[in-house]
Amino acid sequence: MGVSATIGVPLTRGNSWVATFGVHQYEPREWTSNDVTLIRETAERTWVAVERARAEEALRQSEAHLQQSVTEATAELRTLSHRLLDVQEEERRRLALELHDEIGQVLTALSLQLAGEPVPGPAQIETARAMISTLTEQVQHLSMELRPAILDHFGLIESLRSLCTQVELSTGVVVSFSSEGSDKAISGNGKISVYRIVQEALTNVARHSGARSASVNLDITDQSLQVAISDAGSGFVPAKVRISTGLGGMRERVEILGGQLSIVSSPGKGTTIKAAIDLMPIAAP
Repeated sequence: MGVSATIGVPLTRGNSWVATFGVHQYEPREWTSNDVTLIRETAERTWVAVERARAEEALRQSEAHLQQSVTEATAELRTLSHRLLDVQEEERRRLALELHDEIGQVLTALSLQLAGEPVPGPAQIETARAMISTLTEQVQHLSMELRPAILDHFGLIESLRSLCTQVELSTGVVVSFSSEGSDKAISGNGKISVYRIVQEALTNVARHSGARSASVNLDITDQSLQVAISDAGSGFVPAKVRISTGLGGMRERVEILGGQLSIVSSPGKGTTIKAAIDLMPIAAP
């Protein structure tokens, strides 16, 4: 290489070698102590500059990664906000139709029934009573859809048992229910979230699976809650099905509670939806 004089300064951090700073000269040279001191100081300063540059580059990459994460999170939040608005509007539309088509019609018929004569006869009064009974049932059903009061009075287990009975009566799908453990430590938000998850899953069973029976199994321990909704219906391939608002809503509810939702299904072999939730974040104060 034509080098006639060289000096190398090892650079260490702690007890580890990290680099060597080399100085070469084509002419023969006898290195003086001043040369060695100058080269050693230059080596140290150069390595400090290299480390600073690397740290700055790592910081830039970290900031870029953070910015990308913030951008993705913002986009996801925007998507979730749009979905929430869609769900709210769909729920309002459904409630408006139910109020107009069912309760409104009963009230109109009741008004006509009582307006026929100055004094309604026994038959009209009996018909009016039947209409009022029907109207009461519809209002109670609507109230249960908005907020099941049974959750506040009897807890999650009895609410799910009642839900299974209601689904069986309204759809004809026979739903068996079993539970283990106590729900006393679960907060109100946790109870309503689990209730809505089971409600949505059973709604999907009645609408899409073609199954005539289903099961709901609830297992509560001191640390976790697991609920599984199974049916022996037509099934599907989860990877090939677009996540609907219902399935997406269930997944979001579970993730908000710090849990995981899994869907096991295949054509002709039914479907099982499982939600596993850590009870610590949703325990009552």
